Amino acid sequence: MKIDRHIWRTENNDLVWHGHPDAAFLEHPAGDDVADSILKRHGLLKKPDPAPEPEPAPKAAPQPASKMSRPPRNK
Repeated sequence: MKIDRHIWRTENNDLVWHGHPDAAFLEHPAGDDVADSILKRHGLLKKPDPAPEPEPAPKAAPQPASKMSRPPRNK
């Protein structure tokens, strides 16, 4: 089965989907062809729900325009 997300190996030698908090070492990058038996053995045959998208950072308010039309003259 061709996978569309990375599969990672944990320190306990288990395989988990990308985004799992115990993921430690990349085992199969997205696009790899992985045997169904391996996915079934590690409980990965059913694809998890996609990770939620992070909320965008709030945009900073624009700086007010300077009231000076030009810099002061040098005297």
